[in-house]
Amino acid sequence: NAGDRDPSSTLAKGLSGAAAITGLVGAVMPPGALIVGPITAVAALAVWALDVYKQTPGVVRCLMAYIVDLTLVMRLLFWKMRQLGGIQSLRKEVVYEVLHEFQDSSTKQKVHTEIRSFVSKGGVLERTNKDKVLDKVVALMEKYGTSPPGPTGR
Repeated sequence: NAGDRDPSSTLAKGLSGAAAITGLVGAVMPPGALIVGPITAVAALAVWALDVYKQTPGVVRCLMAYIVDLTLVMRLLFWKMRQLGGIQSLRKEVVYEVLHEFQDSSTKQKVHTEIRSFVSKGGVLERTNKDKVLDKVVALMEKYGTSPPGPTGR
């Protein structure tokens, strides 16, 4: 039962499992670890989030923003690497460029405004309803992460 689990131990077990899976995939298919690692880590974080019963508005807001931001940054990084010629070693400079691009984008501002609005307008039942929160996270990712980034800050 999810209510009986300690969220801290769930997160620790999930992240160590994610590291093990990433290591296995990396040994068999090195480029695959770049994709599998973040996905398994996000899955572990999602399980942890579901185990947290008392969610303050700040916690919900931060978790939602973290998941959406991470997904959108990974999307930008994917498109940037594709633009640079596809599979190659990831350079620190490219990661910094993508992070700065996202930090300064109108997309980030719009996403965070929508998250703040969702959390502040919803009551306790809305914020603690994992399905409504998950639906909003998915809706934001679909709205802002479905196409290649363009010159308009998206």
